[in-house]
Amino acid sequence: MQTDPTTAMLDDLRWLRALAGRLTRDPHLADDVVQDACAQVLGQQVPPQQPRAWLVTVVKNLLHGHRRRDAAQKQREAASRPGTAEDGLSLLQRAETQHRLAAAVLQLDEPYRSTVLLRFFDGLPPRRIAQKLGVPVATVHSRLQRALQQLRSQLDRQPGGREQWLMALVPFALPSTFLPSPGLGLLVMQANLKLLAAAALVVCSIPFWWPTAAASDDTSLPDHGKVERAGGSAGGASRGRTPANSASAPERRSALPAPADPRPAAARFPISGRVCDCSGTGVPDLLVAPNDDRELAVRSDAAGNFHFELQGTNASLAACDERYVTVLAASWSKDARIAPVIVVARSLALGGRVVDGNAAPIAGAQLLMQLPADFDSRFPVPLDRAERRRWNATSGPDGAFALARLPLVDGATLFCAADAFAPVTLPMPAADDAGLQIVLQRFRYEAGEMMGLVIDPAGAPVEGARVAMGVTSVVSDREGRFGLSLLRAGWPTPIVAAKAGFRPARCEVPGNGGKRREDWPQELVLRLGPAPQSVRGRVVDQDKKGIAGAEVWIVDPTPFGIAGVLPMQLEYLVAGGEVPKQAARMKVPFADEPTREDNFINQMSNPKEPSACWYFVTTDAEGDFELPGLLDRGYQLRALDPATGLSGDTNSASAFGGGHVEICIVRNEVWPELRGRVVSLAGKPIAGVSVEQTVVAFQNNARVPGGRFEGTALREGRRATTGADGTFVLRDVGKRFSIFSVHGDPIVPTSVQGLAVQDPANFTIVVEARCHCEVVLLDPAEADAVACVDAAGEGIDLAILRNNSNQFETDLTLHQGRSGLFVVGERAAKLLLSKNGKVVREIVITPDPGKTTTVQ
Repeated sequence: MQTDPTTAMLDDLRWLRALAGRLTRDPHLADDVVQDACAQVLGQQVPPQQPRAWLVTVVKNLLHGHRRRDAAQKQREAASRPGTAEDGLSLLQRAETQHRLAAAVLQLDEPYRSTVLLRFFDGLPPRRIAQKLGVPVATVHSRLQRALQQLRSQLDRQPGGREQWLMALVPFALPSTFLPSPGLGLLVMQANLKLLAAAALVVCSIPFWWPTAAASDDTSLPDHGKVERAGGSAGGASRGRTPANSASAPERRSALPAPADPRPAAARFPISGRVCDCSGTGVPDLLVAPNDDRELAVRSDAAGNFHFELQGTNASLAACDERYVTVLAASWSKDARIAPVIVVARSLALGGRVVDGNAAPIAGAQLLMQLPADFDSRFPVPLDRAERRRWNATSGPDGAFALARLPLVDGATLFCAADAFAPVTLPMPAADDAGLQIVLQRFRYEAGEMMGLVIDPAGAPVEGARVAMGVTSVVSDREGRFGLSLLRAGWPTPIVAAKAGFRPARCEVPGNGGKRREDWPQELVLRLGPAPQSVRGRVVDQDKKGIAGAEVWIVDPTPFGIAGVLPMQLEYLVAGGEVPKQAARMKVPFADEPTREDNFINQMSNPKEPSACWYFVTTDAEGDFELPGLLDRGYQLRALDPATGLSGDTNSASAFGGGHVEICIVRNEVWPELRGRVVSLAGKPIAGVSVEQTVVAFQNNARVPGGRFEGTALREGRRATTGADGTFVLRDVGKRFSIFSVHGDPIVPTSVQGLAVQDPANFTIVVEARCHCEVVLLDPAEADAVACVDAAGEGIDLAILRNNSNQFETDLTLHQGRSGLFVVGERAAKLLLSKNGKVVREIVITPDPGKTTTVQ
């Protein structure tokens, strides 16, 4: 189907008019010119041979007439003011400027050119353009803004500069909604109807839609200005309107002012920050973008500082330059009080293979780049809003791996580990290298080694079975073989082998205690059993209605062994839970002294997937579930409703044996409202901090090499932000198992147990102001660690705060006499410098929340 020539002419005029209107930013109303031009276009019985040239002539003649009358009026007014006569730019110059504008659009780089054409030539609103291009609407707006800036710059460089092209485009900058759509042009085919439709369209559209139509991204118009599209009534445009000849255009404009855009403009917030390298030196001329949106990127100045405005209330800021890799991204929010700092390093690419001592490929090896231990001590500015990135890869079936974009950081290392192999740590290469070969050696044991074999019920060797003893565990190789060290196990315990889908195999400790290798069988063979059992059930509320999305798990699993420093549970492993990947990358403290007691690890996390550390299933839309991995004993099950933080248990430990169970969660055990207030030590309200409810789902306390591990799996609940008076409200909060975490730039993060809530209408949380400290020793040999106490001599934790993690330590290691910035509360009174565990100096401090306290 061929395009109607008249419609094509109107399209040509419309897109140039809309674009010119945006460029000039001039609200000039020329409705009489539009009405006359539309009438002439629609009244053409025979389309002109050269539509654009014809349109230029029409507009030229119309504008010439209007300007001649205006010029006469101005000459009369200027009689008493010599020197103010009109410059008299020719219409030919205007036409040339219009053609330059069209040419400038075609010279734009992608994606700006296509975005401008879709917006102004095709007349699509930003939402439609976003759908067509597959990008966010905000990206479309930013592209249009940048394209218009580029067009203005191009036109500014033309002869005469901005003044000339502005004057040429102002009369031409008429809004696109003054002209009928292509659909309307196709509907109205008869000449007399064309004139009527054009007149009705102009009369109804100009007074209402001139100020905002060009910027609107709404595809429909309100009733008072709507033109029916193809398939509707052409006459609907003028329904209920004043006839065209009832009033003059100036009278209509004054009588019918344009309504304000009902959509409030999105707030824009200024952001100022700094980008630096891994030595803390500012990096100039580097692109910085929020949320990886290159359309909004800005360049850092000579000192590495950057500034821009952002719509929205939060963002993640990072470099978007191919030369650099972001080491620490920065989190920003509208309530932020700490300036964002981005740390970058030159890009490095590595690749190669992981093999064993016989050059055979090792699949599934974990590779991780590790930053040096002194990395955080290199920066003299707070990094509280920093987000540490991770760089890791897994080797494929042929042992190959690729780490395409790593940061080149002095002192960084490459860690590689695989099941049944001893891990290695290598210095990072200083240049790109695609041919690395990393050799891992199988574990070899000295006195006390115990070798064995894992087989399935049919007697075939089993690869990848986990074999545990004491506080160690290993994985069987492709031949089903494994080796255990009595030294690393710590003490004799039954040896247990487990693999998903099988019942475990078990070898009991010999009657004489098993402290010597010769006490055990000469040939240790562990035969796995048939598939384990499962239990089906349903989670319901007090009205017997199924609860969807509830999480169900075994409360009392069987401890199995340790992977790295992570305690595993036997049933969770048998059910199919995998060992978390970070276990392979963990450095195990005191691995050769597993019976030591002085190591303590406390980990709180919000795991999204079930694992060998905590395995759960989720109920379906009806509240039904099936939980696998049960052995031949009784269990207690628990169900948690993450929406409320409420949970329910089975009444007692039961051997389910493939049966059906019902778990009830009583949903009335909630506070409809929990009203509270966050205040300082002096009782002053703290505004703009976040109060979040988290629910304790699963806890584990176990022996690990060198001490103990306390792990807590949490689920996120309600959250609120304190107002100017420090108050907050949380609604529908479960009464049991809740922890309330409070965090924000002004304070030291803290948490309060839900059991501390005495009055849900008046819950007060006391917090300490966040104070930054730094130790810089003139003589690095003076001390190797720093600790802190309050006025009473009680220890105060030293915090390393990052946007995605908080680390609290009783003391911090000094690297070459430097601690880097750390956080203490306002109760801190003394810093204690120590060397080899003995205090060598006490320094009195007065922490100031407004500045960094540097101790030398």
